Amino acid sequence: MALMTTAQLPREGGLLSALAALFTTLAEKRARFVEYRRVLAELNSMSDRELADIGISRHSTRDLAEQAAYGA
Repeated sequence: MALMTTAQLPREGGLLSALAALFTTLAEKRARFVEYRRVLAELNSMSDRELADIGISRHSTRDLAEQAAYGA
């Protein structure tokens, strides 16, 4: 006599859904951080004169990069 068992994955909730949500969250956070670093590098590559021309002071570049990436 053969014994056959089947394993069913949970349709809603469960470990797989939690892991998928975790990886999605981590990917979103990484993408936002990459955007923050990109904007910050771009602003830091500008001269003080260029920043002044567009109304940005050197000490506010981090705040602006954070706002661009995180909407804070």
